[in-house]
This record gives sequence, structure tokens and C-alpha cells, in this order.
Amino acid sequence: MAPGYPKLKPDVKTTWLAKLRSGEYKQTTGGLQVLIKGESQFCCLGVLCDITDKSKWLIQDREKHVGTVIYKSGDYDRTGYVPDEVLAAAFDTNDRDWASAAQRYLARLNDEGKTFAQIADWIEANL
Repeated sequence: MAPGYPKLKPDVKTTWLAKLRSGEYKQTTGGLQVLIKGESQFCCLGVLCDITDKSKWLIQDREKHVGTVIYKSGDYDRTGYVPDEVLAAAFDTNDRDWASAAQRYLARLNDEGKTFAQIADWIEANL
């Protein structure tokens, strides 16, 4: 159980859970999105970014690019943590500290090898 974590906005939660369980996204660790031989792989938080605004990914040549993909956020480029604007769109709180705590926990679940389905179950029960 996760006492104190903020709740996701219902529409975001429904979409995120569906995408995590869909098999549409290939899972990776260490970055929001990683490209290997033109194929995108995402962490669970990268899926959240992707459903929030696909146009923010900075990929110039998908076929030649290998490595971590940048998610553009205002004056900042993000590769590992979700930008504040995505947190604001996803969570039903103005308290960025709690939203950041939730994302750190989700990153840990992802990077420790939990599957998207297991992560979706945790999100459904706790956020």
C-alpha cells in the first residue's frame, strides 16, 4: 500500500493502465524512452509521457538513432524523470513533491524488473 501518494486523474489512469497492459510498448530501463535499431522501448514513466504528448520526443532520425531519447519540456530536456508539466496533467494534486515521490517509486519498480502488468496493478491499487 502507498499511503500519501497522490491520485491520478481518472482519465489519465484509465489510459495509462490500458497502455501498460496492451503489449503495445516494449519495456526498458534507465530512460523514459530508448531507441535500439529504430525500435522504441519505454519505461513505465515514458509510457505516461508518450500518452501525454507524443510530439515532445526529440528524435531526428529514428533509423539511425540509438540510445536515450529526449523529452522536451520548456527549457529542459528530460531523459529519466517526468517533467512537471506531465505530472501536473496526470496527478490530481498541485503538490509536486508527492507526485515526484510517486514517480521515483514507479521508476524503481520498473528498473528492478517489474513487468508493465505488475506496475499497472500497483498503479491501479495505489494511485
